[in-house]
Amino acid sequence: AETIQVALKAAHADYPGDLSGSTRAVDHLRTLCRVIDAINAGGSPDDLYRQALDAVLDTLDMEGGAVVLGADPGAEPAVRIERSDGPARAPSRTILRRVLESGEAVLANDVAADARWKGSTSLVGQAEARIVCAPIAVAGRGSGALYLASGKEGRPVGESELRLVTLVARQLALAAENLHRTELLVAENRSLRAAAGDVEIVGTSAAMARVLETARRAAAADATVLVTGETGTGKELVARAIHGWSARRDRPFVALNCGAIPATMVESELFGHEKGAFTGAAERRLGRFEMADGGTLLLDEVGELPLETQVKLLRVLEERRFYRVGGSKEVSVDVRILAATNRDLDARVRDGSFRQDLLFRLRVLEIEVPPLRERPEDVGPLAEALLARFARESGRPAATLTEEASERLSGYSWPGNVRELRNVLERALILCGSDTIGADDVLPEGAGSPPPDGAAAASGGGVRSLRDAERETILAALEATGWNKSKAAELLGIGRTNIYEKIKLYGLAPDA
Repeated sequence: AETIQVALKAAHADYPGDLSGSTRAVDHLRTLCRVIDAINAGGSPDDLYRQALDAVLDTLDMEGGAVVLGADPGAEPAVRIERSDGPARAPSRTILRRVLESGEAVLANDVAADARWKGSTSLVGQAEARIVCAPIAVAGRGSGALYLASGKEGRPVGESELRLVTLVARQLALAAENLHRTELLVAENRSLRAAAGDVEIVGTSAAMARVLETARRAAAADATVLVTGETGTGKELVARAIHGWSARRDRPFVALNCGAIPATMVESELFGHEKGAFTGAAERRLGRFEMADGGTLLLDEVGELPLETQVKLLRVLEERRFYRVGGSKEVSVDVRILAATNRDLDARVRDGSFRQDLLFRLRVLEIEVPPLRERPEDVGPLAEALLARFARESGRPAATLTEEASERLSGYSWPGNVRELRNVLERALILCGSDTIGADDVLPEGAGSPPPDGAAAASGGGVRSLRDAERETILAALEATGWNKSKAAELLGIGRTNIYEKIKLYGLAPDA
């Protein structure tokens, strides 16, 4: 009746060799085969835990069990199976604590008869129960426990069964660790593919020099940074530069465009979800926070987050802990947060669509990326860099701009900023049919009028204002696309929301 506590380290769980030819040996082998089949099936960790637990319960003739993850003995089990008709047994915190802290397996064939358990309130309701518990650990790093319990009826379990449970727990740990690593690798690969081909930050202007100097200073710290600026100015490139100059440079950089995700899916994208959490959740999926663990997470267009999600994001920023959608296990991460927006977040705070406490938390440091019209000296170097990139991608020599084309590009107001410049050059390459791009290939005549200085504008010297140039350019794009706002926004290199704002600002209409 005395409890057996065997120091079976999970990394050195040798299977006993004295079962040759016995029925128990066949049962144990069958159990191991079932666990291996579950591992090879490649499902989610929870599916694996459930199938392995079911197999061990069959072999040991136990009534119920659970897989508990993490170092907290009071945590809600990740998986629980109960086969008896009575109430579900809650895993003993006392035994779980001993297994989690010592890394050793525990077997008790008669809990009530052993004096060492009488002081445990969690075992009082389980009198005459049999309990087997083994650590789920990888290379000595505790990560949970495999727990089985039953009434006193049924055949007792011995050290060989304890070794079997310990060995199964070890295989579960290794398989779950590999599944988790695979998820992280897939997420990181997705992030790298999204980042591939991005042109480096190019700019010789004093304004961009200030931006880059501030970004280098921000990279040395681990504080949250808010990058602001108009759409298409290169806010994400600045964020990537901060990550690349930081101590986290060798860890993942993960970006999420909060404005491109339906409001109902934002939380799932940020925090992940468990299988069956909602219709269509066919498997567990990691969120962006887990993908970026150890690295940097960029929340692009953070001003578009729904208010309900803002509340949860604020908590995560403060505690670095969260629950997946539909999950009961708390997940902890080590992530640096960067945010970007083209919105006036102070105005959104005033109209009640953005939380002021979240803005304070995001704006520890702020970097404003200037629009391209305020740094016209950067247009030429940017155009050359973009043309060189197109050449690398197409495997052909880089195209060149005529002097007139360069002047027209430098004189244009660029309402869509660098994104619009890229689209203009790409379109010009397709339409010009040669490696020399002329002025009319890039912009129609008159579109490149220089920005007004105060005197010329005041004297009415025939120079158009930036406002007029932007209005005419947006109207031309809308007319060229038959007033398809999505296509016009894509043509201009600006966001769909942004073009709606411009239409309202300038009072544009199809008959204008």
